[in-house]
Amino acid sequence: MVIENNNMKKYQILMTIAFLGMLFLSCAKSADDENTNTIIDKPENQKTVANTLVANLPTLIENTDFIVFSIQNNEVREQKRSSYASDDWYNNYLDNLMFQNIKTQETHILTKKKIKIISFERLIDSLTPSLNTTIYQVIDSFPNNEKQEAFTALYLSTNAGRNFTKITKTNEHLKNWKYIPATENIYFTTNDDIDNNRKLNDKDSQSMHSVSTNDFIRNNLLVEELKNLN
Repeated sequence: MVIENNNMKKYQILMTIAFLGMLFLSCAKSADDENTNTIIDKPENQKTVANTLVANLPTLIENTDFIVFSIQNNEVREQKRSSYASDDWYNNYLDNLMFQNIKTQETHILTKKKIKIISFERLIDSLTPSLNTTIYQVIDSFPNNEKQEAFTALYLSTNAGRNFTKITKTNEHLKNWKYIPATENIYFTTNDDIDNNRKLNDKDSQSMHSVSTNDFIRNNLLVEELKNLN
């Protein structure tokens, strides 16, 4: 009888320990779940703690004495929870270019303007090794509100980043371009914001142009010819 009582007491003690252990694990799991839900249910915006321009590693511009550093905005954020901001896409583009002469160590920037460089490309022609033109697709005016659009502008410079020149007009959005070596011209089409509302619509038009790679002088093409066709 004493043995049975002792066994019963041991059984009760083990059951109590097991129950307490399960209760502890349940509380711990609930706490983890609560922390997880807090992050999901209460997202916090990113907090910008620094905003600076930084240089990326340079690239040699072939057949020149220059290397070029791309300059880009680098935002260091306190990552509490990722969030979307309507202007985030601008940060994918370059803010400027820095050119350095590898013989003299002299440096200069492409421009002092506030711009975003979507792309840039050096024109190469095996038959004209002296070709000294780099073409840029750039955003140089920024919408005041969501109803306005950011137009892409066409710029040219020398391969060393000198004589940075805007070719398209303020109310023109670059659609496409093509370089034909035999003519030493870049041909490009634009969508033209005729009503100047910074938004392209069916009231606007399209036009054709060329620009010389020698002197960066622009010409409008097929204006009268297209009028006669229409």
